[in-house]
Formats: sequence, structure tokens, C-alpha cells
Amino acid sequence: MYKEINLPMDTKLDVSSYLKIVRVSNFKDISSFKNSIDNTIKFYGKNTKRLYFYLEDLEILKTLYNLKYKNMFMLFDVNTKNISLVKEYKEILGSFYTKALLDSIIKPSEVVDIVKFLAKYNIRSEISYDLFKKLDSKNFENITKELLLDKKYVKYVEPFFSFANYVYEKNIKKSSKHTLWEIFKDELNGFLYINKDSDVAVSKRWDKRGKYLYNLDDKEQSIKKSPLYQELKSYDENLFFENLECAMCDKYELCKAYLKFENKEYDCSGFKSMIEEIEKNFEIFKKASCQSVKEAV
Repeated sequence: MYKEINLPMDTKLDVSSYLKIVRVSNFKDISSFKNSIDNTIKFYGKNTKRLYFYLEDLEILKTLYNLKYKNMFMLFDVNTKNISLVKEYKEILGSFYTKALLDSIIKPSEVVDIVKFLAKYNIRSEISYDLFKKLDSKNFENITKELLLDKKYVKYVEPFFSFANYVYEKNIKKSSKHTLWEIFKDELNGFLYINKDSDVAVSKRWDKRGKYLYNLDDKEQSIKKSPLYQELKSYDENLFFENLECAMCDKYELCKAYLKFENKEYDCSGFKSMIEEIEKNFEIFKKASCQSVKEAV
């Protein structure tokens, strides 16, 4: 079973996964829109444990609310238009479980303020890989102080909540299954991202880079023949020969050299300092991490 499959609403894929993220575009009429939503819920109810709808326009949420839908899981991108609607849609947002996606359009210096703003409305935030890689040591230090080490906010932002939970598992269970490949949804055989042309990538970031595993229309869907698959697989297999520094790093169990995959010169010092601060201050947020892990999505 896949951990997550992200795909357009007009693509129906009868493959089991823990999570499906169905991307919803603008619609022509209310009747066909409602039918599409109902059919999607019915179709994925058989092969999915949790279903999210990703809204390309937050105003679609108002339509769903007026159609009497409630308690659905929703995702939306943070941009100037969408974030300006949060206050206006306060009552509507309260009827759904919502998460805001922060991509590289957001400045690193804005992350803390945006997360705190959204948390006031009980909206969780998820930071993309491309935004994460833009964070410098000063950004990491500020995020650690303002979000990670504050029980009020740590549960509201990924991937930082997962970092806290990783330390929790290491301290309590003496082991953890978390790695950055999984946290950022780049793990082979765990995640799929399907674009509107039926091209299948591991994650959204590989779709943005035009790198795919196969196309759904291919007669022979051989993932292992894909250059992307070979690139990811060979990196893992050759790590101890090509990047001994990462292989010997004390944070390797969490990172698995993920941060240097596209850029061997990436400075990991801010990331490592953040994890060390979590470990040193673990008692501050242990309770928040333990109680919130089942809520995190």
C-alpha cells in the first residue's frame, strides 16, 4: 500500500494508499461539481484510509460549505489571495480540517508569522522541500525558537512537527522510522504524484522538474526502467562511496543524505543545529509531541 497518492480529480486510480490527495480545479456548474465530489468520495472510500481535497482556489471551499459538506480534509496553497480570505472564511474553515501549503513563493523570513497567523484559525501548515532548502541558519534558529520549542505551535507546522516526533520516538522507543525522504514525500514505492497529463512522478517537486517514473497510458508501466528511479536508487546504493561525510554524520538516520541529493554543497549546519536544540530541550515539548502525533496529517 502506498502512503500517499496525489492526483487530479478527473483521474481515477484504483490503487490502495493510506492517503489520497485529490486536486480540485474550478468547475463549470454546481450540479456536475457536486457529482464529481460525491463520486470521488465513493470511489476512494474503498481503497483509501484518508481523503484530502486540494483546492486550487480557496473560494471553492465556500461552495462546498453551501452544499452542506462538513468535516472534510482540505489543502490550499498560501498566496496573497488565499491568505486574505482566511479571516473572511473563519466560520467556513471551522467546518473543515484544513492545512495550508507553503511553497517557495513564501520568503523564509515570513514562515514564522504565517504559521502563527494560520494557527490562530486552527489551520496547520506544511512547508515544501523547495522552501525548506531556502532556509539559512538564522531562519532555522528563529523557527526553532518561535515554533519548535513552543508547545502551542509545534503541532501546527510540518516538517518541523515530524522532526520533534522523530526525537520523541528516538528518546522513548529508541528508534524511529522517520527519514527526510518520507517526510518530504520523496520515498520510492511510498508516494506517487500524477499530473494532468497522466505523468507519474514520486512527488510534486519531481513533477516541477519534469522527471517521471512512467505515464498511466503506457502499456508497460515499468518504474524500474525510469531514469528518475535509477537516479534515486543509485544515490542510496552508492552513498557510502560518493558521500562519506553524510554516511558518517550523526544525523544520517534522519536525513539519509536527502539534503545533499540535488546539491552536494548544501550547508546542513542550520538543520543539524535545529535537531540538536530539539534534543537538548526535549522535555519542553515532549507532551505536545506525544499528544499531537495522532492529530498530525
